[in-house]
Amino acid sequence: MIPDPATVYAIVSAVLIVAAIIVIPPRRRPTAGTAWILLIVILPIPGWLAFLLLGHYKLPRARRDVQARINATIDAQVAEAKKHMGDGVIDAAVSPAYRSVERLATDYGRLPVMAGNSVEILTDYGASLEAIVRDIDAAHQSVWVEYYAMTLDDTTRPFFEALAAAKRRGVDVRVLYDTWGSRSLRRQEAHAAGSWSPRESRTAPSCRCAFPARGTSGPTCAITARSW
Repeated sequence: MIPDPATVYAIVSAVLIVAAIIVIPPRRRPTAGTAWILLIVILPIPGWLAFLLLGHYKLPRARRDVQARINATIDAQVAEAKKHMGDGVIDAAVSPAYRSVERLATDYGRLPVMAGNSVEILTDYGASLEAIVRDIDAAHQSVWVEYYAMTLDDTTRPFFEALAAAKRRGVDVRVLYDTWGSRSLRRQEAHAAGSWSPRESRTAPSCRCAFPARGTSGPTCAITARSW
């Protein structure tokens, strides 16, 4: 007896959908996992083929090897710093309320918690931006900020104006941001304040650095340098 093709397709589709629900969600963002599962529900066989080709979450071996060397370098520097500063300063005790934040920072950044710092969780975007602007306005020596995605609009304009004002009063101001994630910023620079007029010297395509210290040509790092 030859099986009905429609029945076979329905069974295979059901198996693929159940497998997707089990296999895809772990170690993926909910939005990405949901998108892949939805694709497989609509197109089970093509969806699974696309997932097998494009849905892997591991970085290429070459990039993992580079990250391993970076981690080893950071670990060696942290160990050396502990010899001079002690465990009371590095790997300082953290309140249980912030253990998850500590774990996230150390897992992704490899750097330990240091004493003399404080943490405040701000869940409102406007309030967090206002707090950042207040800290920049209060800075006397240096302001170093880092973001993946930066954009200049009516909401973020006070942040950029605070950076420019800090630079004018002699503060060492530097901004590190990702070239791709902040690609819209380059188009917006022409419409910004006069102090937001970068001079650029490329050394790598992955990120940018702005506002180097006075009297220097740029930060001592292998990235794209942007100076004001």
